[in-house]
Amino acid sequence: MRQLALARLRRTPGRYLACALAVALAVAFAVLVQLAGDAMAQVVRDGDTASVAGADIAVEAGWGEPGADAAVARVADLPGVAAVHRAGSVVRGAELPRAAGQPSVVVAAAPPEGALRWPELLDGRWPAAPGEVAVSGGTRVGEQVVVVGEPVVDEAGELVSDGGRLELEVVGVVDVGYAADFPLDALFLEPGQALRTGAGQGELLVAAAPGTDPAALRDAVAAAVGPESAAPLGEVLTGEELRDSRAASSAVLVLSLRTAVGAFAALAVAVAVVVVSNTYSVLLAQRVREQALLRCIGATRRDLWRAGTTEAVLLGAVAGVVGLLTGWGLAVLTRAVVGDRVPGDGLDLPVPGLVEVVGAPLLGAVAAVVASVAALVRAGQVSPLAALRPVEAVGETARTSLLRTVLGLLLVVAGGAGTVVGALGGSVGLALPAALLAFVGVLVLGRLLLPVVARLLGGLARAAGGPAGALAAASVGRHPRRTAATAGAVLIGVTLAVTAAVGAGSLRATTTAELEAYTPVDVTVTAPDLDDDGATALAVEAAGVEGVGASTAAQAGPVVVARVEAGGGEPEVASYTQALAGDLTDVLPEADVPPDAGTVVLSAAEAELLRVATGDQVTVGPDSPEALGAPGAPVPAALVVVVDADTPVDVQLAPATAASVGAAPAVLVALVDGLGHEQVEARVDALTAAVLSAEPDAVLDAPVLLLGSVQQTFDVLLAVVTGMLGVTVVIALVGVSNTLSLSLVERGQENALLRALGLSRSRLRAMVAWEALVLGAVGAVVGLVLGVLFGVAGTWSLLGGPSEAVVAVPWAWLVGLVVVVAGVAVGASLLPAHRASAAAPAGALGAAG
Repeated sequence: MRQLALARLRRTPGRYLACALAVALAVAFAVLVQLAGDAMAQVVRDGDTASVAGADIAVEAGWGEPGADAAVARVADLPGVAAVHRAGSVVRGAELPRAAGQPSVVVAAAPPEGALRWPELLDGRWPAAPGEVAVSGGTRVGEQVVVVGEPVVDEAGELVSDGGRLELEVVGVVDVGYAADFPLDALFLEPGQALRTGAGQGELLVAAAPGTDPAALRDAVAAAVGPESAAPLGEVLTGEELRDSRAASSAVLVLSLRTAVGAFAALAVAVAVVVVSNTYSVLLAQRVREQALLRCIGATRRDLWRAGTTEAVLLGAVAGVVGLLTGWGLAVLTRAVVGDRVPGDGLDLPVPGLVEVVGAPLLGAVAAVVASVAALVRAGQVSPLAALRPVEAVGETARTSLLRTVLGLLLVVAGGAGTVVGALGGSVGLALPAALLAFVGVLVLGRLLLPVVARLLGGLARAAGGPAGALAAASVGRHPRRTAATAGAVLIGVTLAVTAAVGAGSLRATTTAELEAYTPVDVTVTAPDLDDDGATALAVEAAGVEGVGASTAAQAGPVVVARVEAGGGEPEVASYTQALAGDLTDVLPEADVPPDAGTVVLSAAEAELLRVATGDQVTVGPDSPEALGAPGAPVPAALVVVVDADTPVDVQLAPATAASVGAAPAVLVALVDGLGHEQVEARVDALTAAVLSAEPDAVLDAPVLLLGSVQQTFDVLLAVVTGMLGVTVVIALVGVSNTLSLSLVERGQENALLRALGLSRSRLRAMVAWEALVLGAVGAVVGLVLGVLFGVAGTWSLLGGPSEAVVAVPWAWLVGLVVVVAGVAVGASLLPAHRASAAAPAGALGAAG
């Protein structure tokens, strides 16, 4: 039987080519995912441990304990200690050249020279005195940066001011790479000045001198400042223990990402199995007479099974090896393209390990065997007498078993009902498995459903394609099982791609709506000593900036709003939010007019949160509980509620009331609509320059920048998911090409007869193209409908129900997907059509079936 399998593979290799290609693509994707996962794990670990990579010993210090500074000195004086460094950082606002608004930055102490100095110095030098700073990002040596909202502490550690401005000169530019504890632009200050800003509250890192035994140094540090010492500072760890501890925090994230991406690889393998299964069904249907003759000369069903599985194993294993080499090549190519962009040593050269080398051919072989099982079972049922009948007598029927139909209907009904209940109730735990059941049910019913859709689309092909379209529609309708299997593979990929697109689009729209509701003002400008006249002047200055749609002087400030309980009890519900006052309609057209003194306008969401209605009473006070009892501090005001369902402002006060609860003059700015993220950054940058030229102490809060970043994140997510699902669609379309090739071989005499009756080569090619178009369109159309339904249901279930979600179906993207699938399906038909049209009619008519 092994010789029979080899003979079949040698005799007709072209019939197996697309089949092997489908398996090779799936295996290549799986190998690429595995190697990419290894690289991702390396990058994440390097990022988690970058800032402590040179530490030999670490002390998890308690800096609030008395004598902490003396403990650091004791460690620094120990024999074998080359350097010590107080790690830890704080996040502050800053004014940076060429940065939009006042972005947050990470402030830390400059690490000492040697192994602990982990950032790469790109230009200049490290800070050596107060007032100097080394900066990561786009700042240049010699420029000035300002840290705003900076706590100022004197040499004794006493707080002098919590809102000062720290002006610094850039003396160096550094690269922090992907350090996880430095996700923003970093400012490295002279260590003494950095400690006075609140930085340096992390571990105490120790670098050993050359030739020092790390274990002995650890014992010495533990004896000096460990928990059992006379003056303990904290637990003592080796550098490797600290790095393992930091990396462990991201291990779950890496595993989750690998699992999620691995699911796409598993899906690609599943689609490849569908394609191969369809191929084997067609091949074995064409071998009915051969199988029967083998039975006549003594071959048992077991022999035929062994020959078929041997054929599948050889085909899958060879395709697996090709997939291994292809996946490895793609990984090397990816490293060449993006590896140098990874800071530090970059990405290691991906080298397949034992898992990939053994797993790739094994995966290919298993996939091919699993795909061939159903066809081999049917082939084993062929009677020896079939050798005496015409091949056409053993053909494909359109019947579907009653058990299959009932099972499919039960899955669709039960899964659909569970999906609806889970979506309406906001239960993703119910909706997700239920949707999966419903989808499996649709696939089970594919032999009934997809041929019906194919007949409908075939009617369009007849109307649009003339004789060629009519012949294509007849061919598709003649083989319902083949049509269902081929279109089903396309259906899987398209359904999941559309589900992801609708889900990502809806999540993007919902998040955008929530951010816009939470921060309705694009940019808010405040300053420590800004008065009403100054705010008015700043509003005029801002209005002259290109891209600014409107600006107005107002009052703004954080407040706490609490419902007044009957009987004067403690409020059960309170809300910490931003209050605005003044005429806001220029910037926020849907805002209410300024309310009367003694009243407060609440948005519908804020009123629902506080469980109040128009006419109820709330108290509004400053969002600083520690200041409530201070002499001269603002006190809460008792106000009557007016609920406005249309206003985007959570809390709107009368100007006099706002001043009494601590709100300060501010400028509210709205940018023009329709700007892209980069344009928004440019406009905010220009606005920052204009405002700071008029008011150097001004502070800009620009939520519109966060909104653009969030939208970009969802766009990138959709692109990544679409790309990974695109692999399954490509494999499915390989199946379309394979099915057409085998079908045309099967219909060789039929096509020759059509040619002899006058059908031109061009019309024969058009017939094949229409057939491919119908097969691809069946899967695309049904997948589009299912994907939209699943995407909406998934969005509702994930976000808590229809009332909590904004459904956004990207119709243009979906139409583009259908057009691309149809176009690629037609492209997949070109080679089979060329082969069919190149055959001479006389030769094909004379060939035996």
